Amino acid sequence: MVNRDRTGRRLAESDRARVPFALVGVLLLVTSAAFHASLGAAPPVREPDTEVAMERAGAAVVPALRVAVREAARDAAADPVVTPANTTVGRALNGSAAFRDALRLRIYHALQSRLAATTVREDEIRARGTLPRPENDTATVRRAVDRVSVERVGPNGTRLRVRVRDITLRAGRGGRTVTERSLSPTVTVDSPVLALHDRTERYERRLDARPTAPGSAGARFTLGTYLVASARGTAQWAGAPVANVLANRHVALATDAAVYDAQARTFGARDPEWVAGLDTTAARAVGQDAAAVAFEAGKQRGSNRQARALGLLQRFLLSDSTTATGTGRGETDRVTVAVGRSADAALAATLRQPSEGARNLTRDLREAYAVDARLAARTRLLETSRTGRRRPAGAGDWQLAERERRVERRAGQLASSDARSAPVAEPSAGWHRLDAARRLVVERVTVFRHWTDGNRTTTTSRRTTRRYAVAIGLHGRHREPPAGVPQRPIRPVPSRGR
Repeated sequence: MVNRDRTGRRLAESDRARVPFALVGVLLLVTSAAFHASLGAAPPVREPDTEVAMERAGAAVVPALRVAVREAARDAAADPVVTPANTTVGRALNGSAAFRDALRLRIYHALQSRLAATTVREDEIRARGTLPRPENDTATVRRAVDRVSVERVGPNGTRLRVRVRDITLRAGRGGRTVTERSLSPTVTVDSPVLALHDRTERYERRLDARPTAPGSAGARFTLGTYLVASARGTAQWAGAPVANVLANRHVALATDAAVYDAQARTFGARDPEWVAGLDTTAARAVGQDAAAVAFEAGKQRGSNRQARALGLLQRFLLSDSTTATGTGRGETDRVTVAVGRSADAALAATLRQPSEGARNLTRDLREAYAVDARLAARTRLLETSRTGRRRPAGAGDWQLAERERRVERRAGQLASSDARSAPVAEPSAGWHRLDAARRLVVERVTVFRHWTDGNRTTTTSRRTTRRYAVAIGLHGRHREPPAGVPQRPIRPVPSRGR
């Protein structure tokens, strides 16, 4: 076929229109790039096992933090830090807020230990939360303290709101990190440790404040001594026996009243034992003053018997005493014998006695009656069962890559038919049985094996369950008392709760 134009002229083969293939390729490339840009970049694909492991690890951080706060608060109350020491850790604490900083550091260490012991496993992925361990220098310890914030919340400030910043959640496979992210959880825990610490500081400030400070113990003491001195001075002016207007017993009573008043203002209540002590001190002071007045009046009236009786009453009210029957002027006379220096002399003589090492009164009192105790346990295997498989099923050249062993034990009541299988051990000579118990212990041991075959991986599990009958006997033996301690039998022998 011959190509011709509109005028009928023949066209040559070289006159045809051609489109270069390079131009077509450029157009396709530009069009593809524009289309991709219009859709936006696709998000990175994350493995489902990694996501699940990270979520479980993050969920485990909050209960770990709650337990850490409770432990730290309990330790801070039992062993408070109020003055930082001149050490690496002590210099990292703020001197004016040493208790709070020490509490924050306790929370950090407790949480770090719990996170280190908590690992989440999802197939081949291992995930857990971590906190950096402070080095042995003040700067890193201070950074650990600053990561933790603590504040009082709730009614009367008896709850703690704690926030720990920048806990790292890290997931890995085969020792290689797959992904990680940061977490800053906040928990609220019931604990009055900060409220009690703040009130204790206010109580100390009331005791240390100057007498001119309103509401201070010094102001209350000044008022008490003024009232006593005014009352006794007026009474002596009116004819009462002349003596010191303000005696030691009156100063002691005013001091106790001031301290107890500061306690009630700070804590809202007084210690019941302190209230009883204050009542006793007041009764003795008032009674001695009344006895002194009556004693002088009896002497003036010439009644020797009444004066002697009031004198004994006065000496009794002056100190803690013990009453005994004497053989003085009459068999029926009662003589008051104060413990006084005799107790001090006995204690000093005890401490001067030769012994192995230094004397320790607490140890001597404890050893006056002590019991050696030990447990005697007998175990008998009742049943063993196994489930699962050791190696992968099917063909393949499977190689063992990792092995993991988990042990779970649970104790329960032992059936009467099995109780005969676990007799309680009899005590040996010189020992006697204090208590006995029988239990059923179920032990489950699960072994996970991770296998590889080229690019393939699989996991097998095999569980072994064992049932044991356990008989436990608590045996006791009394120690020989130390030299100089009288031997007296005790009935009954030690028992549960004693």
